[in-house]
Amino acid sequence: MENIFAALEIVVAALENFIAALEIFIATLEIVMASLENFIAALEMILTASENICDALEIFIAALEIILDALENIYAALEVFIAALENICDALELILAASENICDALENFFAAPESLIAALESFAAAQESFVTTIPFMPAAAENSSPVVIV
Repeated sequence: MENIFAALEIVVAALENFIAALEIFIATLEIVMASLENFIAALEMILTASENICDALEIFIAALEIILDALENIYAALEVFIAALENICDALELILAASENICDALENFFAAPESLIAALESFAAAQESFVTTIPFMPAAAENSSPVVIV
């Protein structure tokens, strides 16, 4: 009988060890469950973060589209500005040509008195020459009316 009691004590000790092992197993399962809950919470956070990243990317893309539109408007404005500069250059060329014409006209205007003086001197010389040649034409003077020289 002692063997039976010893065997029962061994069985009881084994059962106690089994219960202790079960308690450790249950505690481990609780830790695993808590870890799984934390993992699920982390996955939910990652999902939320991914959604936030997607929203941020959509906002970023919209901002890039606005920037692209602004750059296109700036390019169009630069084209208009360049065309305006070309028109200004053309106008300045016309002003330069007109200025050259004005300078030429002023030179001609200031040269005109000198030409007039030269023409008057030439006319006076021609008149003197005409007056000096009249006395050598007596036959012409007899056949015509008197010539009055002023």
